[in-house]
Amino acid sequence: MKKLRTRDADVAAVEGDQEADETEEADDANKTKEYLAKEVIVFKSESSLVDRRGPGTKSRGVATVPNQVETCHCVTQKWKCCPVRESKQFPGQTNTGVILGPVDLETFADDWKLDVRAKKILYGAHRTTPERIAEHDKAEGRPDDKVELAFWHSMGKQTIRELKWRYYLGEGGLIDIYVGGGASCEVSLEDREPCVGLCLTDEHVQQLYHRLTLYSLKLMATRGTKCHDPRCENVMKTLLLTKDELANEELERQKNEEKQRQIAAGKARRGEAAAKKKAEKKEAADGEKGGEKKEGDSEKKEGEKKEGEKNDVEKNSDKDDSDEDDSDEDDSDEDEDEEPVKKKKRVKNEEQASGRAPKAVERALSDDSE
Repeated sequence: MKKLRTRDADVAAVEGDQEADETEEADDANKTKEYLAKEVIVFKSESSLVDRRGPGTKSRGVATVPNQVETCHCVTQKWKCCPVRESKQFPGQTNTGVILGPVDLETFADDWKLDVRAKKILYGAHRTTPERIAEHDKAEGRPDDKVELAFWHSMGKQTIRELKWRYYLGEGGLIDIYVGGGASCEVSLEDREPCVGLCLTDEHVQQLYHRLTLYSLKLMATRGTKCHDPRCENVMKTLLLTKDELANEELERQKNEEKQRQIAAGKARRGEAAAKKKAEKKEAADGEKGGEKKEGDSEKKEGEKKEGEKNDVEKNSDKDDSDEDDSDEDDSDEDEDEEPVKKKKRVKNEEQASGRAPKAVERALSDDSE
C-alpha cells in the first residue's frame, strides 16, 4: 500500500530544503569573502596629552585634555593568520582584545615643532576655514612666532609598534594614509622596513624627508639599533645634531655655566666673609694690644715725668746747696776781713734771726760784754 504524504509533511520538507540552501550559501560566502575587520580602541594617557600642549599654553579647565580615545580598524583576509599573541608593552593584554593602552605619546620637547607661520605654509589649503582659524587664533592668543607641535594629532610610535606586534604587520611594509609627523616612518626606519605615507603638501614632503634623513643617520650613530654602523658613529655624533638638540645643548650649557657662576660667587662671598671676619678679629686683637701698649706708654711717660720732676728737684736742691755753699764761702772770706767784734755781732744777729744761738757764742758774747 502506498503511503500518502500529508500537507504538513510537504511544508516541513520545503522548510528543510530552504535551511540547507541558506547554509550552503553562507559557506560559499565565507569562501569568497575578501576581508574581515576588527575595531581596536586606543586610549592615550592624560599626562602625555597635557605635556603636548607645550609650556605657556592656557588651561581650558575640564576641556584642557581632548578626546583620549582613538579607533583603529584592523582588516585581514583570515583571522587564523594572526595567532594569539600577548602584548609586549601592556601586560595583561593580547591581540584577542579590543583595548590598547594607555599609550604615552611623544613629549613636546621630543616631537616635531614649528612656529605658527611655518605651520600655515606646511598645511597649505588643508587647514580649517579662515574664519574659524581667525577666531581660534584670537581666542588662543597665537602670534605667528609662537612655537607649537607641527602635528598635534598623532597615534604615537608606541601605538604603531604595538599594532605591528599584535597583528603581525610590517613584514611587507606599512602604508600610512596620514603620515603626519612621521611616527610610522620612524618606526619603519628603526625596524629597517619599507613605509609609504601620504603628505599634505610639497612643503610637508620636503620637511619630513629632511627630518627622516637626519633620523636615519642618527640611528646609524646609535649603538643597539638595527641601523647602527660603527664606521660612522663618531662622525655622526658631531654632525647629526638637529636644531632642537643644539638648542637643548645650548640651554644645558647655559645652565651649567650659570651653576658654575653661582658656585664661584658663593665661594667668593664665603671668602670675603671669612676675610672680613679674620680682619675684624685681627683688628680687635690689635686694639687690645694697642690699649695695653698705650697704657704702658702712658705709665712709662708718667714715670718718666715723675722721674724728671724728681731729677729737677734734686738738681734744684743741689743748685741751692751749691749756692748756699758759695754764699757761705763768701761770707767766710768777708768774716776774715772784718774785725772780731763786728764779726761776733753779725753772727749773733744771724743766729738770733734764725732762732739758734749756741751756748758757746752766748758765753763769748757775755764775756765780751763783761
